[in-house]
Parts: sequence; C-alpha cells; structure tokens
Amino acid sequence: MMTIRASSHEYTVHEAPDLGGVVEQISSQGKVFVLADDFLLGAPFAGAFSGLPPENIFGIKATEEAKSFERLGPVITWLLNSGFRRDCILLVAGGGVTQDIACFISTVLLRGIRWHFIPTTLLAQCDSCIGSKSSIN
Repeated sequence: MMTIRASSHEYTVHEAPDLGGVVEQISSQGKVFVLADDFLLGAPFAGAFSGLPPENIFGIKATEEAKSFERLGPVITWLLNSGFRRDCILLVAGGGVTQDIACFISTVLLRGIRWHFIPTTLLAQCDSCIGSKSSIN
C-alpha cells in the first residue's frame, strides 16, 4: 500500500495480484456498480465479477471514440436507471480509456460519489489514477 499526498487530499494505492479478490473486497463495502472494459468481461476474467448482479455491470468498448460527450449519455442513463445513488460505489476496471470515462462521470454525476479504480495497464496506473486525469475528447 502506498499513500499519495496530493494537494487536495490523500488517497491510497494498493497492489493486488487477483482481480476477483479486489472486486470481492470492494463489493463488501456497499452496493456496487461496475464500469469495465469489455475485454475484462470475457474469458478469462469474467469470473472476477461473478459475485455481482449482472444488471450492475456495464461493459465499455475501450476506444478513443468512446471518450466523447455523445457516448457518455448511455452510461450515465444506465447508472441512474439502474438505481445508482450517492450511497453506492462505482467500481471501474480497465485501461486508460475506461478510466478517463469513469473519472469524468464521477466528477459530473452525483458529485462526491465513492469510486474505486482497478487499472489494468501501466499507462492507466500512471495517467488516470495517480495523475487524476479526468477528461474526455
């Protein structure tokens, strides 16, 4: 575990060898909704999300085109129509594109929500997680 002391607040970064274990740990903290790279929802990673209701999982096709204002509407609509509220947790798994989308949504939808990133690429770890990048094209 590492603590990051940013100018606005402190947060911790954890290293975990098992995606399923992290998902299980986070989901034990409250009602969880998942935004995940479509790649992670297929074999061999799909089992990592098997403990969550399928209706609480939204797959994102991780392309640069997905990081547009027009493509965010369906994600935000899905969250609200599925019962996502301020007391829920947004769990995000994927690379930089998925992280950028979720970080932006986290800042404009129900500001102040709890969210957890599970970056699956080195670039996502540095760019959108530690760097707190939250923008779309």
